[in-house]
Amino acid sequence: MTLNNFLNELSERKLSDVKRTIISTLWEAGDSFPKDWVASSRLLEITNQKYFDRRIRELRDQLGADIETKQISREHHYRLTSPDLKNANPRFYLSAKDKKELFEKHDFRCLICGNQLESGVRGLQADHKIPLSRNGTNDAHNW
Repeated sequence: MTLNNFLNELSERKLSDVKRTIISTLWEAGDSFPKDWVASSRLLEITNQKYFDRRIRELRDQLGADIETKQISREHHYRLTSPDLKNANPRFYLSAKDKKELFEKHDFRCLICGNQLESGVRGLQADHKIPLSRNGTNDAHNW
């Protein structure tokens, strides 16, 4: 399989320009699979996105790209381990109403630290109990 074929397969699953850049960089990191490791500093440099790691999780979880993560010399590194796409586990986002109901159900308390918080960017956040990357689901009981 070529990089273009791989990108075309991924494009059928909605591939943004940043994700295309990440996949191309990981693909070109070696001659065979698994590819060589690419440092997070390199990916930050080429994407110019502080949260490029979220794009990698989306590539892995939502699009099925076989990407491995490892710490090397105290820095995260990533590599593409195979040209095969896995089953995708699309991310589901709660509506404002669903978030409000979830927060009210738990009395606006963080399930990790137990503190009562306001919702918002610096406050209470809705997230999966078991991450999608660890085969968690979007079911109500996993929020």
